[in-house]
Amino acid sequence: GKGIEQSLEDFSVVSVSEETTSAVLAARESWRYRYFSRDTLEYVSEPYVVSYDTTYTLVASATGWVVDRVEATAEGEVE
Repeated sequence: GKGIEQSLEDFSVVSVSEETTSAVLAARESWRYRYFSRDTLEYVSEPYVVSYDTTYTLVASATGWVVDRVEATAEGEVE
């Protein structure tokens, strides 16, 4: 099988809508990733870069805001 190594390269907040017990945060994210073999731990792909438009739905808890749901739409093709 194969695994994925990924890192968040950029995160930009587009908008925030906050109510008393919930909030919605729209963001744009860029990720760099590549695949590796789980048997040999060697990389089996070149690095890829993909951007997403994301929407985070948060709910208020006793200790602060908690992510309840994430929706993401990729720009372009995800390998």
